[in-house]
Amino acid sequence: METDRQAKPYAIIPNCETRAMEGIIGSLGRRGMPLIGLSTDPKCTAFHSKFLTQKLISPEPKDEARFISYLVEKVPKGVLLTSNDQTAVLFARHEGLLRQHGFLLNVPPLEKLLDGFDKWQCYLNAKRLGIPTAETLLINSREEALAAADRLGFPHIIKATRLAGGNYKRINTPEEVLPAFDQMQALVTSPQNLVMDASLIAQKWLNYEVENIWCVESYYDTQGKARGFWPIRKWRTVIYKDGTFGSRLYAGECVEQPELTELSRKLLDGLEWRGFAHLDWVYLPQEKTFSLTEINPRLPGFSFFPSNAGFEMAYFYYADLVGEDFEVPSLKRSVYFETLRHPGDLTSTFVACFKKQYDFRTFFTSYANSIFSSKPIVIDFFDKNEKNMTWNNFLKILMGTASELKKIFKR
Repeated sequence: METDRQAKPYAIIPNCETRAMEGIIGSLGRRGMPLIGLSTDPKCTAFHSKFLTQKLISPEPKDEARFISYLVEKVPKGVLLTSNDQTAVLFARHEGLLRQHGFLLNVPPLEKLLDGFDKWQCYLNAKRLGIPTAETLLINSREEALAAADRLGFPHIIKATRLAGGNYKRINTPEEVLPAFDQMQALVTSPQNLVMDASLIAQKWLNYEVENIWCVESYYDTQGKARGFWPIRKWRTVIYKDGTFGSRLYAGECVEQPELTELSRKLLDGLEWRGFAHLDWVYLPQEKTFSLTEINPRLPGFSFFPSNAGFEMAYFYYADLVGEDFEVPSLKRSVYFETLRHPGDLTSTFVACFKKQYDFRTFFTSYANSIFSSKPIVIDFFDKNEKNMTWNNFLKILMGTASELKKIFKR
C-alpha cells in the first residue's frame, strides 16, 4: 500500500483547519492517495490525521500574492483541491499559472465561476434559465438601499455578493435600512474580504420553515459532464440570535428529489460548470416550488457526510484529474448529525431549545427515529479509522462547552 501511495500524485489540501477539508481526508487516505495538508494553524484537527504525509504551514489565502507564490515555490505538485469560496476564486484567477507549475485542478474559468458564485450574477442567470429565485436588487449606495427597501418591502435582507450566505442583515423596519447597509459595506471592504471584490444586494425575504431548507451537492468533470447529484433535506440548521435559520447543516438526510435534481442540472448545465458545486435551495409550500438561494464552487462544510455515505466528491475530483476511471454509486438514503463538533447539533441546538427557538421533543425524536431505522447514520466527527482526529474534536467540544458555561455562570 505504501509503495502504491508513493507512486500516485499528491492530493494538496489547503485550509486544513476547515470542516470541509477535515471531512475528505479519510475518504482520500483510505484509497491510498498521498496527502499534503496546508494550514495557517499548526494545531488544527486535520494535522492529527494518520493519512497526511506532509503538514505545511502556509500563508492565508486572503494574502493572495503570498499564498499563490507559496504554492508555486514551496508545495510539491499534484491535485489541488479547493477548500472554500476564497480558494476557488483564487485558483480560477490563477489557473494558468498553477497549471504551468504542475498543479492539476478543475474549476470553472473565472468568468463562468462568477456567473454562479456571485449572487447578483447568479440571480440574473437564474432568471435567464427559468430557475425560481427571490427578487434581488444590486445596491451600490445608501440611496439605492433605501430605494430597494421601498420596492421589496419588509422584511428583506442585505447581503454580500461573494461572501458566505450567512453574511446578511435582515431588515424589518425602515429605520434599520441604513445601519444595515453601513455594516455590510464595512464587512465587504474589510481587509480579510477585499480579495473577494464583493458588492451588496437587497433581496426579498422568503418565509419558510427549517424543514424546507435543502441543498444539492454535485460534481462536473473536466469535460463539463455532470457525474452526480446528491440532494439533502435539512432537518436542523444553525439558528441565529434572532431566531432565523441559517444554512449550516446540523441534522438531515440524503434523499432522492427528482425535481430538485433536474433544476440543479438545468442551472449548472446552463452555466457550463466545472468541478464542485454546492447549491442551496428552499422549498416554498404555497408556490409548490423550490427557490434557489446561492451556488458555492466548493465542497460543503459538512463534506464528512457525503464522503462517508458514498458520494465521495473529493475522490471523484482526484480520479477525474489523474485519469482514473470512477463510478458514482446510486444514491442511498442516509442520515447525518453534526453531533461531535462545537458549535454543532448537540451544543447549539440544545441552547436553542432552552431559548424556545427549537423544540426539545423534535430534537430527541430525530435521534431516536434514526437509531431505530435501517438507514446508515453518519456522525460528524466520528471516524474509527481516525482516532486522533476524533479525540481532538471531542476535546474541542469539551473546551467550547466549558467556555460557554463559564460565561453563563458569570452572568
